Amino acid sequence: MWATLIGYLGFENSAKVGMRVWAVTTLTAMVAALWAAGQVCANVVCGPVIQGISQSHPNFAVGLSLAFNPVTYTLASVYCSVWAACALYTYKKTILDKLI
Repeated sequence: MWATLIGYLGFENSAKVGMRVWAVTTLTAMVAALWAAGQVCANVVCGPVIQGISQSHPNFAVGLSLAFNPVTYTLASVYCSVWAACALYTYKKTILDKLI
């Protein structure tokens, strides 16, 4: 009887720890992927495009540089991180409700 109880409690605790490790790993991977995508977009796409446009249309390039400044990417990454954390929390909550 005790072995069954201890085995059940051990399974429950290991399942919860495993779910937490999975949640943190998934959230970290999602945030890292979003951050890397934002950096690639800023450095590879937006920067050269704005520099290229500045030769032919300087006023339009100024407008683009105001809209897509470094703060924009930081705010977008923060927004995506919070969204990912909320989505992961609701998913984790749904899974834990099904397990319990």
